[in-house]
Amino acid sequence: MKILIFSDENLSINSPLNFELAFVKTIEELLEKLNTFKDFVFSIIKIGNNSKKVVSILNKYNIPFLALYNNKEFEDANWYLKNGAKSIITHDFYNDFNLDLIKNYLKNNENNDYKLLYEFTKILRLNLDIENIILQLEKFIKNSFNVDTLFIIKEKYYYRKKVFNSKNEAILSNHYKLNFLNKFNEENYYTPINFEKEKALLLPIINKNDIIGKVLLFRQKILSPKELELLNIILSQFAVVCKNYFLLENSKNHYYNIVKALIKAIEAKDKYTKGHTSRVAKLSKEIALILNLPKNHVETIEMAAFLHDVGKIGIRDSVLLKPGKLSNEEYEEIKKHPEFGFEIIKDIEGMDKIAEIIKYHHERWDGKGYPEGLKGYHTPLEARIIAIADCYDAMTTARPYRKALSHEIALKEIKKYSGSQFDPILSNLFIKNEKIFKKIILEFN
Repeated sequence: MKILIFSDENLSINSPLNFELAFVKTIEELLEKLNTFKDFVFSIIKIGNNSKKVVSILNKYNIPFLALYNNKEFEDANWYLKNGAKSIITHDFYNDFNLDLIKNYLKNNENNDYKLLYEFTKILRLNLDIENIILQLEKFIKNSFNVDTLFIIKEKYYYRKKVFNSKNEAILSNHYKLNFLNKFNEENYYTPINFEKEKALLLPIINKNDIIGKVLLFRQKILSPKELELLNIILSQFAVVCKNYFLLENSKNHYYNIVKALIKAIEAKDKYTKGHTSRVAKLSKEIALILNLPKNHVETIEMAAFLHDVGKIGIRDSVLLKPGKLSNEEYEEIKKHPEFGFEIIKDIEGMDKIAEIIKYHHERWDGKGYPEGLKGYHTPLEARIIAIADCYDAMTTARPYRKALSHEIALKEIKKYSGSQFDPILSNLFIKNEKIFKKIILEFN
């Protein structure tokens, strides 16, 4: 690692162990060194004619520094403390004092780096979808490096202050048009580009030579080599998370499509239940949205609702398609379909939560449901949501043994069984927003 020394006179300084000293005397030499070598971790400035300009340059490149002065320059030395100097010391005491100061500063910085990376790993351990991970990562980078970010993952844009209008412009502190991204490509990685009043830097998000995406960083000060190193470590770990997330999503989608085909096969047997799962999924999603649940939670509920009857594939056709009233024995067989559905879904990677929801969608608030007789809040919220949507759709759909009930009668039934069959809070919410659900059924019909 290198320490940069700026002085208009020759200085005799012993090099600290493991550090290489680079001496410059002019602004031109300083800029040449900074643009040629990116690994300066510290700088020492001898206060002189151009030293204030040097401070401005070092701050721009985000390189920490200390200032050397003699007694005649003491009043002027206070300016350096106000402008970022880690310390000001007299040249006479330099050799006795500064080596420990530099070592301690770098050691403290290293400890802070470990703390920073530890805090980042805590974000990665959160069970979040990719958009929420990016949101947390953006906040983390902003707080840690004072950098605004634009993440580009699979051609989707994520910005900390993001608002996009119809012209595909990102509305930030100024109106930054997305076409400015044309300035950035693989050749521009790690090269600062002037953008408005800030520097913009493009970094790749790489996992084993596979570019998952890229991130644009915006800041007035250039990132220091140490900051860049830390950001690359963070982004490489984030790339692994992205890769695993996309692999899991692809796997889930693959199996989801297979199970959807099973659902269609079930519905094809019975014209009376055709479209039931799609309607229940739509109704359940709407309830989740009214509850203002997180996006990934809403998606889980929608998927579970679509698959809630997949276990009926294990029920005999003579029972499943029977037009009349079921016998006690036949009803007991029908009651097995939530557990059959659980067994079908539970071993699909990433769908264990959905399997659990499917298993419990016939539980009741009073504990008289099946398969386990769970009571009240012991039944997962997602299953309680689907229970209302499922019953509402069943009531408003024609069956071989009865006509479809009207929307109004179905609402009365939900109100009647609120607190016994249904979660009372969800029942009230459903009734309060009944126009939304009526519209959904009318659209499907």
